[in-house]
Amino acid sequence: MGRRSAQTAMPATPLPLAPALAPAASPTPVYGKLKRSRRGGAAAATAALAQAEPAVVVEPAVPRAAFDPESAPAAAEDVLPPAEEVEARAPRRTRRRAAAAAGGASGAAAAAAEAAESAAPEKKRRGGGRQRQRAPAAAAAGDAAEAEAEEGEEEPAPKKKRGGGRRREPDPLPLADLPTPELVARLTAEGYTAPPLPVPNLGYACLNMALREHKPPVFTSRDCRKDTVDKKGMQHLGELALANCRDLAAIIQWNHEHRIRLFRMSSVLLPWMGTFEIADLPQYEEISAALRFAGDLARLYGQRITFHPSHFVKLAAPNAELAAKSRRELEAHSQIMDLMGYQPSCQNAINIHVGGTYATHGSKEETMRRWADNYALLSPACRARLTVENDDVATAFSVQDLLQLHAMCGVPIVFDFHHWKFCPGDQTEREALMAAVATWPPGVRPKVHWSESQAGRKPHAHSDYVRGPVALHGLEGQVDVMIEAKCKERALLAYRGDIPLPPEPAPEGEGEGVEDAED
Repeated sequence: MGRRSAQTAMPATPLPLAPALAPAASPTPVYGKLKRSRRGGAAAATAALAQAEPAVVVEPAVPRAAFDPESAPAAAEDVLPPAEEVEARAPRRTRRRAAAAAGGASGAAAAAAEAAESAAPEKKRRGGGRQRQRAPAAAAAGDAAEAEAEEGEEEPAPKKKRGGGRRREPDPLPLADLPTPELVARLTAEGYTAPPLPVPNLGYACLNMALREHKPPVFTSRDCRKDTVDKKGMQHLGELALANCRDLAAIIQWNHEHRIRLFRMSSVLLPWMGTFEIADLPQYEEISAALRFAGDLARLYGQRITFHPSHFVKLAAPNAELAAKSRRELEAHSQIMDLMGYQPSCQNAINIHVGGTYATHGSKEETMRRWADNYALLSPACRARLTVENDDVATAFSVQDLLQLHAMCGVPIVFDFHHWKFCPGDQTEREALMAAVATWPPGVRPKVHWSESQAGRKPHAHSDYVRGPVALHGLEGQVDVMIEAKCKERALLAYRGDIPLPPEPAPEGEGEGVEDAED
């Protein structure tokens, strides 16, 4: 998750709660132009959601300059600079000599300047170095000559800065409506009800790349280092948390406009959660209001919201302090769900792994027993939301192993298709899927994870996009599918056919192989 690393600084002004826009007549949202993935994914072409209705297009804030063929040079004389400009661009020494020869400056001044410069030969200066100070005699003589020689001359054209071509303008904020309390009130008064879930119901994790690349950026993972916490304290943590929580509503609104009904929140929504009481944040009331609004918005739109805490959460740890820290972090995640207005249920799952086999501290069974014992110490609300996922290491916990853990404490199992390939146990993919789905309580749709490998990366690492097919063994309309891919919502839209799927990239060398809950 990278929550202990430095993150992009919080924008000066978080997303404002502006008045609601006029109701749009069933708008078809437009997906903005796509950029190359920050992790090296292929660039995707501009695309829009194909609909029968006319699309609502949001114009860029800064229009791109149009090319005017009338202003293009047509001949060589239009391109070459005039003689006066060439003369103006000549070296300073050359201009002095020319001025002295023409009588524009006294011969004595020119001779003095020439003598001073000859006495101290100029070293070749390198870019970025400090300019050598001229001798006083040379400076006085040179300035006198320049004052007359440069009179009436135009300033030479400034040199272009090297590196970094013209920066591309950001995509327009692709929201037909601003997420405001007024919008929720209007839709509720109109009797809005969410449509049936798509089949299959796909979601993505944590980061919306389209909104993150917008200026100002919209995202929910503002974080800071421990030394920053020590220096700036709870006030700074509260500012980051409030900005994250306010931006959450914009992501939920974007998901609604693009028919996405499943979303995993970032586990740094509240930076360093679990190390303090949320109610101790100076901005607690504002944070609570922002979270409640985001929850109301998600419920109105029929969106399922979940969490996947960091792999540092280890309920089975033999170290009592680490186990206690893991419980505190899980309780903080559960409290966020409470503040959003959700009832305790694995409908809004907080999904984790067992967290290690700890072979030097006993068998797998003993490790799972420690996990179950710490699970029992959690609050009833947190226990009701917790789920456990199969691992991607052959010696770790397969679905077959997790069935024993389910028998111990009743925790539902999230089946990860990609992980099963590396840790299948004695089950086929279908057997493991069906066994995991059967552990979920009645009335709650089981959740599964889908990801794929990519050429040139370690097999365990997630790909930029998914190419499928997402084979659910007949459960397409009965489970929710979290797409875990580096290109986030773009991977989901590309798989659905809403935007072009880029060609599979050539091998680029092995990448990281550790799963990131933020993927």
